[in-house]
Amino acid sequence: MYNLKFKGIYKNEQQLLDGKLLPESAQRINAPSGIVEENLFGVLFIPFIISINLIIFFSKEFYIECDIITLNICSILSLIVSFIFSLMCIFISMYILYNKKLEKEVWIHVKSLTIFIHCNGLALRKRYVLINLLPILLFGLIPNILWAIGIFDSNFYLSFSIMMFCSIFILFNVGQVIKAIKVLKQAPKNSMIINHGFKLYWYKEESL
Repeated sequence: MYNLKFKGIYKNEQQLLDGKLLPESAQRINAPSGIVEENLFGVLFIPFIISINLIIFFSKEFYIECDIITLNICSILSLIVSFIFSLMCIFISMYILYNKKLEKEVWIHVKSLTIFIHCNGLALRKRYVLINLLPILLFGLIPNILWAIGIFDSNFYLSFSIMMFCSIFILFNVGQVIKAIKVLKQAPKNSMIINHGFKLYWYKEESL
């Protein structure tokens, strides 16, 4: 039904391409083109995201005796939940974005200790941008803003868990945001976006 298939260990991009060809007129979009590059953007954002959230968190002045064990459990659970939820959001995005008949592949990248979902397909520019930005907006930025203004302050551990979840979820999805921004800047309106391996291309249907 969901056309999701586990493919095993990722070694090189040729495994993703599997002989699929590009239209002759397709133009390359300068965007992150691999697991390492996407993870690097996340690493670069870590100090910025974490620092801002910690400043806000300590400014809330939670004057309670924190149980370190409970705090560590909250951190671990937030990491696990945000990782699983991020994978689910990526799959749902791909399922909506690309033809349902296309196979969605699950790969393990051993070097970066990463599990990722991939699908070769094409979509309208505005649809591609919208669906790539929605997860981080709905489950990262909006909950983070609600947390910052004190919606979850009734319970210390709930507030801490929400902060951790939002921070980690945003970091896991930074690569999708970068791609969406690159598509907006480099691809013309009404163009088609092709996901070909880890690389992005655009073309106009009338140019085929």
